[in-house]
Formats: sequence, structure tokens, C-alpha cells
Amino acid sequence: MVSWQPSEYQISDRDIESLENKLEVQFPPDFVEWIKIYQGVSPEGDISIDIKGEEHGFYRLLYVSLPMNIEVDEYSSIESEYSIFVDRCDEFPMELIPFGEDAQNKWYCFDFRNSEKPKIVFVDWEYSYEEEQEDAVKFVADNFTQFLNMLYVFADDK
Repeated sequence: MVSWQPSEYQISDRDIESLENKLEVQFPPDFVEWIKIYQGVSPEGDISIDIKGEEHGFYRLLYVSLPMNIEVDEYSSIESEYSIFVDRCDEFPMELIPFGEDAQNKWYCFDFRNSEKPKIVFVDWEYSYEEEQEDAVKFVADNFTQFLNMLYVFADDK
């Protein structure tokens, strides 16, 4: 079972609404409740998730609102990662909104392309979206709760 420690930096509904307005999306309720408690947190241990039969790591959730009084990686907020995504991945659909990342700075995203109830996808920016779409954007889960339930602690003896 994956263990999470609450973030030292709790956020409010206003923080989330501000980000939603900037990105022109509405995050799913299960994510909103989770991120209020765990923004910016890495689960304990080496965390993995199975995506289409391949094991992928999960490093951390991104921040909704960066605390002003601490030093954190400047690219660890949803808004800053989305800006990088837009700059680096201009061929990718802009309706993919990062909320988490692996240790290689590849993103777990909400996919708002076809629904107001976004699916969860893994975005590997090393692939060309135009030429290798199936490798560049991989379906992970139907919703955020399902995504959380798919996470597990990596065991070397699997």
C-alpha cells in the first residue's frame, strides 16, 4: 500500500479556483480533495504504476500554489510545468494538464480533450506526438481515484 504524508503547505479552494481559471479547466472533485492535503508530496518509497504492461515510476504530485517562504524546484507547480509543457511540446494537445511527474520529469496529466471528466494519461515528451502518438501519450486510468489505486511500492523481487 502506498503511504502519503500530508503536505506542510495546505491550500484553499480559492487557490485551486485561481489555477483552474488560469488554465481554463475544472479539476475533478476527487483530485481537488486529494491535492488540498497532498500538494507537492512524494509518496513514501519507490512508487510504480503499470501502464500497458510496462512499469513506470511515480515521483510526486505537483504544487497548486507554491509556498512563498520555502525553496522548492521552480518547476514543481502545475502552472510552471504546464508552461514548460507548452514550450517543449508544441505538437502535443494543450488540453493535457500535468499534475504529477516521474523522476525523469515526464508527466502524469489530466486529458481534457474529449470530456469534462478527464482521463489520466502519461506523457513522454521524448517521443514525437505527430509520429509516435501511442508512445507519447499513454492512457493510464479513467479517473484520479483509479490512478491512485493503481500506484504500488516497487519491490526488487517482483
